[in-house]
Amino acid sequence: MLFTYLSEQPVLGNYSIDVAQKANRPKRQVELMIKAVKVSLQPPERRNGEEPLKPVSVNVVYATETHPQTEAILEWILITTEAIFSFEQARKVIRYYELRWRIEDFHKAWKSGTNVELLRMQSADNLEKMIVILSFLAIRLLQLKEYFEPDSQLLDAEHVCVPCDELLSEVEWRVLWKTVEKTEFPSQTPDAYWAFKAIDKLGGWTNSKRTGKAAWSTIWNGWFKLNERIEGFLIAQSIYMDKM
Repeated sequence: MLFTYLSEQPVLGNYSIDVAQKANRPKRQVELMIKAVKVSLQPPERRNGEEPLKPVSVNVVYATETHPQTEAILEWILITTEAIFSFEQARKVIRYYELRWRIEDFHKAWKSGTNVELLRMQSADNLEKMIVILSFLAIRLLQLKEYFEPDSQLLDAEHVCVPCDELLSEVEWRVLWKTVEKTEFPSQTPDAYWAFKAIDKLGGWTNSKRTGKAAWSTIWNGWFKLNERIEGFLIAQSIYMDKM
């Protein structure tokens, strides 16, 4: 019934998106047709004299290809409590769905990377503050991973060749270089890919599983150790300057 009802709704608008390559599926651009409608979800029947549940009103956003060129048609049906009165509002809900893998990656960085679930505090207020602090650190880890990984959806193949000081400060990459490479500084700033792999190695990554990727806990360990070394360097620098 929902499919039939959706097919009868007017089109809010069209827009194009890029579908990433995956396995045997080539990268392609598709045009999506957007529809939206408000529906009422009926509850199941209650038994044994239980009080009946009330219907729930939700909005449904429907997106499908206008000119499918493959058998695997891109088609999304998204149920939301967000208001849908315009094409822009429907597009925002679809954008949330498009970012689902990044959102999942953030929670992996937050839970597996910073170990936020292992926190133990004396008060709920302190716990909440620490959770917020670690969420910002998780975002930082996610930025590093997305910016530096060659197969990140943020990047094209050439982007990883940019200097690592796009995201790392001069102190950060120089301390990282001396920690991992233990040689003289290069004549040019190392590229982003080197920086990401160096952080992985500092965290203990050895690529033993031959995946080419480090786990979130490893990335976190590398980032934590790097910042410990930076703090030590800055303290030593301060002591040296005081003696001048």
